Amino acid sequence: MNGRSRLYHIMYAFMALTICILIISVAAKSNMYSPTDELSEEMIVFDGNWTLENGTAVDLEYLNKTEGVKAGRQFSIYSNLPDRLPEGLSLCFRTKNIFYKVYIDGKLRYEPEVEENSSYNKSFGSRHNYVPLYSEDAGKTVQIKIITVYDNAKTRITDVYIGPSGGVALSFIEQELFAILNSVLLLFIGIILILADIPLNFKREKNHELMYLGFTSLSIAVWCLVETGVFQLFLGDSRLIQTISCTVLMLIVIPMTLYFDKAFGFGFKHVKGMLCTFSFFEFLICFAMHFLKIMDFHETLMITHVLCVFSAVVIILSVIKKKSQKEKSDSKAIFHFFRVFGLLAISVSAMLDIARFYLSDSHDSAMCVRVGLILFMICFGMSSLEKTINAVKLGARSEMISELAYKDGLTGVGNRTLFKEKIAELEENKNNTNEVVFVMFDVNDLKYINDKMGHQTGDQLIVKGAEIIKSSFEGLGGSCYRIGGDEFIVIVTGDAPVAQYNEAMKRFESAIAEHNANPDKKFRISIAYGSAAYNESNRDETMSDVWHKADALMYKNKKEMKERMIEANAYYTGKLYASNR
Repeated sequence: MNGRSRLYHIMYAFMALTICILIISVAAKSNMYSPTDELSEEMIVFDGNWTLENGTAVDLEYLNKTEGVKAGRQFSIYSNLPDRLPEGLSLCFRTKNIFYKVYIDGKLRYEPEVEENSSYNKSFGSRHNYVPLYSEDAGKTVQIKIITVYDNAKTRITDVYIGPSGGVALSFIEQELFAILNSVLLLFIGIILILADIPLNFKREKNHELMYLGFTSLSIAVWCLVETGVFQLFLGDSRLIQTISCTVLMLIVIPMTLYFDKAFGFGFKHVKGMLCTFSFFEFLICFAMHFLKIMDFHETLMITHVLCVFSAVVIILSVIKKKSQKEKSDSKAIFHFFRVFGLLAISVSAMLDIARFYLSDSHDSAMCVRVGLILFMICFGMSSLEKTINAVKLGARSEMISELAYKDGLTGVGNRTLFKEKIAELEENKNNTNEVVFVMFDVNDLKYINDKMGHQTGDQLIVKGAEIIKSSFEGLGGSCYRIGGDEFIVIVTGDAPVAQYNEAMKRFESAIAEHNANPDKKFRISIAYGSAAYNESNRDETMSDVWHKADALMYKNKKEMKERMIEANAYYTGKLYASNR
């Protein structure tokens, strides 16, 4: 980095730091209400004082534990509205795994639409509700008739407020903002990894580590995003959202297993086959039970959870065993640490969330997984990217070696090895070839230039000759090869090789004339040539026969050129004498 560039970097760093300080100082002094704060001022918490018909208090968080409550049996809960109700307010609440109707003073005020579909679960899942209230409702009794759906699942009413529906919805989004952004980030990472996998697998052996990691991230991200509850604010069909939440978890095990198999390999035999097969059969069983009306997706969720935990444990143990079998790690210590830390992060967080789902009363079923997956994706994304970059470098190095093996080092055109392969390819496919033109070239004066002006100038002559030949046939179906010290051959293919050859030769003659007309040239360009075509008239000949015809004609042309051309010694001696007079 030069001094001027370093100065520009310092200038930019100063600008960025100044702007950051400005933003932080202004934000620290700002005490203005946000739109959410202003809308939230009218919100009244309304989750207390709910009772059964006999006056027994009800805890809305544990409706399934209310005395006498059983799945399919209707019961009602009651509460009185405030004595004063401004216009424009609503009774807002969120429900889970219940059917319900809302009555005000005995009259039906709200009943969610019920859509039936064989793909749906039995309940509404998690749903946001906004019941309109009016000023004349002040002091009246609210009755919610409830039917719980499952005996062994949590059923609840939460986030109960009286306030403007828009303010309540905005307040909910604000509370879940971190979880939403986290899930969107996971979604974005998954898409980026899948897209990044495409170009990285064009020119090398297929690996697809990034793709498998991307699909794992994508599946978990969709589940995490659904679990935030934000979709329920924008989509009226909460049953569809619950179906997505329960089924998308089935898509995690297979890409996760394939990723670890590609990234590390497994220390136990048949792990990949076992886990992928288990996942597929779990999918078939859950779908069959759902559509046969035996158990819906929510009720078979435990099977999915058990498989996820089992898979995580098996993968961890197998990866650890595989690592212990290796005498030496195939990656740097820092990347090995990243992998171990990432694996522990996602495994522990997944198990914690599954435990929380069954043992605690948390509303957010994906809280730990979101954090764990972010750490996992960062750690394993860095590790996989490092391995992929190394593979790309190796591929580039192999490509460079291949290029050196098939290209002439001095002129950059194809070498004799590539020419032989091209001849063999043409011979193999000659029955499907209509016409091919071979053009042999020989650069004159090379020996004299080497002897009198030095090999460096001789190399310049060869390079200039190759440049003229290649540029003349470029774009006209000609491929150029150097097959000897001063010998080149061009193979012309295409729709009309003879016409293309004739056009290229016009360019060739013009380029030579232009060079030789330059008074400051170091040397003249004189190139003998001969051509022969393979076509309908000589199908019985091999491609090598036709090439040798062109070679013989080239030598004939070389002999003719020598007879009418000034000899090199006389040409250059005369030129030097004339320039020194």
